[in-house]
Amino acid sequence: MAIPPALSPFYYHDNFNLIVESVTRSYKTTFQRELAWLDVYSKLNVNAQRLFVRLLTRTYSQYRVDTLNYDEIDSIEQALDELVSAQFVSEGTRDRAVVCRLAT
Repeated sequence: MAIPPALSPFYYHDNFNLIVESVTRSYKTTFQRELAWLDVYSKLNVNAQRLFVRLLTRTYSQYRVDTLNYDEIDSIEQALDELVSAQFVSEGTRDRAVVCRLAT
């Protein structure tokens, strides 16, 4: 039995972006509000995009920031700052170590 090829560490981000591209291409005139959201997503820094997709695929909608640890994301703090600025996540308190909430 052949060993399956190893997944890229960015497989989840690549797959999400394929979906985004397909939806953007196929539904240009249908889902204006959603396409505006996808446009904001596409302008995020790659690390912010990766963190957002990681959070999106987790079970809960609230996370302790100090539990976020992804080797492929260069700076969780900078990515989180960008997600907060874009209103993709909100912080439960100003204390970074406490909570962020996924804003979907």
